[in-house]
Amino acid sequence: MDYSLMDFSNLNTTQLNEHIDLLSESQKQTTPPDTLKLEYPALSSQIDNAISQGWDRTKLRQYLAERTKLALTQYTPQEVNQMLGRDENGMIELAQELKRQNDNSYVQIMKYDMSEKKVRDIINTAEYSGIAPSVLLFNPDLLPAAEKLAGERRGFFGHAAAAVANMIANYNQSSAGAELLDAQKFRNIMTDDNVMRDEGLRIWNAGLKTTLNPPPDDELIRMGRESYEKRAQNLEELAKIDTEDATSWATHVRPPDSAIGQMFISAIENSGFTIMSSLKSLAGWTFGGPVGGAISALCNTYDESQREAGEAFMEALRRGQSPEEAYNLSKEVYRNNMILLPITNYLGDWLVFGRFGKWSELAGRTITGKGIFKTIGRGALTYAIPAVSSSIPEGIEEYYQELFKMDALGDKLDPYKLWDAFKMGFVDSLI
Repeated sequence: MDYSLMDFSNLNTTQLNEHIDLLSESQKQTTPPDTLKLEYPALSSQIDNAISQGWDRTKLRQYLAERTKLALTQYTPQEVNQMLGRDENGMIELAQELKRQNDNSYVQIMKYDMSEKKVRDIINTAEYSGIAPSVLLFNPDLLPAAEKLAGERRGFFGHAAAAVANMIANYNQSSAGAELLDAQKFRNIMTDDNVMRDEGLRIWNAGLKTTLNPPPDDELIRMGRESYEKRAQNLEELAKIDTEDATSWATHVRPPDSAIGQMFISAIENSGFTIMSSLKSLAGWTFGGPVGGAISALCNTYDESQREAGEAFMEALRRGQSPEEAYNLSKEVYRNNMILLPITNYLGDWLVFGRFGKWSELAGRTITGKGIFKTIGRGALTYAIPAVSSSIPEGIEEYYQELFKMDALGDKLDPYKLWDAFKMGFVDSLI
């Protein structure tokens, strides 16, 4: 088999200019070298050599495409793929990588107009509706019809499965925000020489002491800063992993033509933290009564406040604010949540696990009679009333959390968005 068709020995500027038009700088930057290697694995070393000599990546890709077309005039597709070292797994990986890059390009283009989640929702709608993402992104009036079409093709259970995936995505994204916020906290503390000196002394005391006296202050401060920088880097790496996981799980979850269905699916989508906090509350009230319940409420308060602050921090960064500005903004969100959540968390838990829940259970036992009416009456008093009652504090909580973020980010007050937040919190708690 003749491999000379892929030989780079004759590669020169004249040849390239005959076959390829120059593309814009933005287009050049969207094709990193690894996708070339995925598409032409047998030419990996030649690609590296060509790029090291200064060849433009986009022009190089199109040159290879021209040579591949020429090869296909003389060999079968199977022979050409064998020549290029292509296999099924490699082509799947290439397709996934190109889609990821394409999706990320849309996110960057629209970052000042809508959130990343909204952009990815629209991209998924486009995939199921068959409409180009760019059409939906720049023509939002078409989105309702596209969502309806996508919903018809996916079906309700498909949306429910997607909602569970998005629940995982949201939880991972929220974790990433909290981790980035903690990393920024470490970097802010690094400016305090006294704290760094104490950290360096702690490290020296914990290690093998080679001298009777600790090192000079400058050395201790350096040791402290290295320790904090390492912690910040570890948190940023965790945030990167969580963000990648969130991106891989995120999908479109809006069912068509059903407000109740939308609320149900959206509640599943946002229920990751609620599930974890409910398990903590159950354990606290079961084994510790009101005191244990208060402790679990405080634990949930800290975790949720940190996540809310992390989300505000990431949103501020997305809007172009500096890490310092985003950090100061997030502190306001954190402080307001730490005031609100101890009240709403404890009240919601008390209505389910505390005295009110026990009263409801006793009241349910007083219903006598036979048949379905007895069953419905007891169920309503024992389970439904506590569940509905505890959902009200959750709705209030989501309402004010949305308000806190709006205020910190400088957004215009949106009563419809706040009402949606209340409904989401209410339904989320019920589920």
